[in-house]
Amino acid sequence: MRRLCLNQMNKFGLILVYSTFSLIFSSHAFGIPTGVTITGEIQNIKVSEPSNPWSVGTITVSGIDVVIPANLVIQMPVQRYTLQELFSSAPSACKAVRQTGLARIDTCFKGQRGSVVTILANRQNSGEVIAGSVKIEKAPELLMGIVTYINYLDGYFRLNGIANDSESGVMIRINDPTSRHTIQSGKGCATLAASAVNCSPDERFPVDNENYTAAFMTGVPMCIPSMRLGGKRKVAADSDGFGDPFCPKWARQPDPIINTIPDESAFNLVPIVLGESLEALGSFEVVTGDDGTTVKFFSAHTVRVHSRIMTSPGNPDYMTYNLVEWDMAGYTNQRVRLRLIGFTSLTDSQLDIYALHIDRSTNQAVEFPLASTVGNPLVINKGLPPFGGSIFKIIFDVDFIAPIKANFSPCVNLARAGFNGGNLVTGGCPGGGVVDLSENFAILAPVSRDIIGRTRNKWINAIGASHDILGNDTPNGQYLSPVEIAPPDPLETNVNAVQSSFLFTGLPWNLDRRLGPLGCGKVVGDCISGSGVRLNPFPWDGGIDPRRDPLNPAAGSVPAASANDILSYVSGQPPLFLPGNVLPLPAAANSGIGVRAVVTIPAKQCVIQ
Repeated sequence: MRRLCLNQMNKFGLILVYSTFSLIFSSHAFGIPTGVTITGEIQNIKVSEPSNPWSVGTITVSGIDVVIPANLVIQMPVQRYTLQELFSSAPSACKAVRQTGLARIDTCFKGQRGSVVTILANRQNSGEVIAGSVKIEKAPELLMGIVTYINYLDGYFRLNGIANDSESGVMIRINDPTSRHTIQSGKGCATLAASAVNCSPDERFPVDNENYTAAFMTGVPMCIPSMRLGGKRKVAADSDGFGDPFCPKWARQPDPIINTIPDESAFNLVPIVLGESLEALGSFEVVTGDDGTTVKFFSAHTVRVHSRIMTSPGNPDYMTYNLVEWDMAGYTNQRVRLRLIGFTSLTDSQLDIYALHIDRSTNQAVEFPLASTVGNPLVINKGLPPFGGSIFKIIFDVDFIAPIKANFSPCVNLARAGFNGGNLVTGGCPGGGVVDLSENFAILAPVSRDIIGRTRNKWINAIGASHDILGNDTPNGQYLSPVEIAPPDPLETNVNAVQSSFLFTGLPWNLDRRLGPLGCGKVVGDCISGSGVRLNPFPWDGGIDPRRDPLNPAAGSVPAASANDILSYVSGQPPLFLPGNVLPLPAAANSGIGVRAVVTIPAKQCVIQ
């Protein structure tokens, strides 16, 4: 057996040995594939073909080498990457030694632990553990507290220090490479580094600059007033933060009884102020600046400011989600559910939500009506008075056995909002508000990877773009969010089925990556036809058909008339889910990923063979 990367030490000082056949296990029969959920620190990341953005590879976590199939897209807090792009998009210090900077063994970020990964996978009879869903968080850090200092010159703030003290407390920089919310410089900024745009230490973990993850609770985007010029800025803020034309402080105070943006500031972002309560998610970074000074600070990809900022009807308004959870196949509890909980800056929360399905013939997202608050008074004003008017909750529960309740029916919800006819133009169900099992199920199948909400205030009043800290256009009245896919919970139906395999065949983008965001167009010619765009090796489930109950395959688990919807996809003009558009299922389990060409990686970094 050939050995690679000898004498490579892990955190316990043990020698790690990698082999060209390290992923090939004995083929003892253990029955059908079983589901595996793993959450832990990344010990190593390896890619087979460094020049191929869709390359297969492995992530080692908790001592397990998990195969990351070719064509799989990894979910980060805000962005999505393939395994190879974790290398090609890494900070310059890591790219120089062909590392990601996310694994414990990487040398480019000395002294830092590995990032945290959550993987849903199926263990094959060969012993291979093959992923079907991967999420990476750079660190499991969450800070909460009070803003005690704001640096208006260099664009950062401190949390939980002494009031107005520039040295105490935790230094927090928003990871904002496009300067949507901040203009940054000074401490912790390596401006000469190619990847340090607006002091961003790692552009793979930024804030979302369109679907604001740096925002107040009602979705209103935040900003830090700046004493610097740039973009369309011809006037800078004073030393106390007042006077910024695009981040005006007006008269707001932290957590007031009523905090509505005045009309003259309606198209601008809203500044945080001293005494503000907030929480920040991200990671601690250690950066040596251009002046040679090394600074440790918290780099945040998400900032939730605990103030209820409101807007006036007719002005730009905002929305955000707190929960987006959608059941995936198979439906062992004989139902499919969707839960949407969010906040808006208008108390009536009038908005429509669309599922984004990718037309693989055009590589464009098509919006299909999914849910609405319009005409549905029971889904808005869900909080306690006097401040509960910003909260909406939509819950769909399509039961395959019991009658569907009207208030949990997607068809009824859409009909009340004016979506009727069941086609792309009018949306809804052909039967309108009739509680029909097949029609209701068809709204929730297939599952989409993203959804987008659009406010009626934006649409009815034809409101233009807002302005960011540089004066550039920035969106309002909408919010796009990834969907949290909820696999079946065997504990609800059969405690002896906890080891059941995941039905990754129930996720269209696993069977054809062109049906998910970023699934096409990374390089010329990557949108090939046929099965070459599915996950490979596929995290096979043993041959279970997602259209049937995996615990009772002889019985249909979904209405027969809509069963194929689970595997259907958009194609053609106009984009529709045509009856013939049904994805083929993998025919059999993979017997092993085989031997791959050796790729030499500097700094003793290894790759799968």
